[in-house]
Amino acid sequence: MDTHPFRKTILHGLACLLLFLGTALLTAFLIRWYQEFPWNQCLWQGFINAAIWSILFYYGWYLSLYIKYLPAKAVSGILLECLHLTVCFLLFVTTGWIEEAAFLYQVPLLFVIGMLGWIIMLQWYATQIPEEPVVQTDLPALPEEETKDLKEVIQHISVKDGAHIHIIPMEELFFIQACGDYVNIFTAGGQFIKEQTMKSLEASLPVTFIRIHRSTIINSSQLSRIELFGKESYHVLLKNGTSLKASLTGYKLLKSRLNL
Repeated sequence: MDTHPFRKTILHGLACLLLFLGTALLTAFLIRWYQEFPWNQCLWQGFINAAIWSILFYYGWYLSLYIKYLPAKAVSGILLECLHLTVCFLLFVTTGWIEEAAFLYQVPLLFVIGMLGWIIMLQWYATQIPEEPVVQTDLPALPEEETKDLKEVIQHISVKDGAHIHIIPMEELFFIQACGDYVNIFTAGGQFIKEQTMKSLEASLPVTFIRIHRSTIINSSQLSRIELFGKESYHVLLKNGTSLKASLTGYKLLKSRLNL
């Protein structure tokens, strides 16, 4: 547990002693102004009140380590001040030093002083609580190829065809085309339809699969060549002889992925 701020350094101890004396004298002066008691009685009351506050504020440090929310701190401050008033009542009234009516007349004044003191101490304690070390969790951005490796990459696609389920290895795929909420999968063994959107499928494809058009993804390992077809228009030729149109964005992505 951290060293109490009152005992952390000699300077802190002296500051707390001066604060105690200042609180005692201020309380005595206010009681004198509030009720016109004799000065010696006001001084004794001031020092006793300051002593009780000092004890409560001392242990209030340990509360501040665990109470983080402002409403809870406010409630704890009120409870501590009620404890202070109870102790004062037992010391002053039950011993006959001060009449009960006179003490009750002092309660609002003592309550205000105590709450102000609690607020000041909480603010000071907040500056003394060491900050928890920050664990750096942000990682530098990775290139798209590397981030794709971190995803759950599928090694095959399963397609239901009537009563049959076809398991298609990814290396056998030539290209994939979107068709609404379905995708058409073209392989060496034929064409298959799968109920899945292009976006969700693309998220789990290996890095060899490149989107060359809004509706087309090709397996770059099946790529034969790229042809310029008109101004800023490109066609991608696959090993099975299929020619597919590539958008300008898709062509740039293809060049980037293949380091062309």
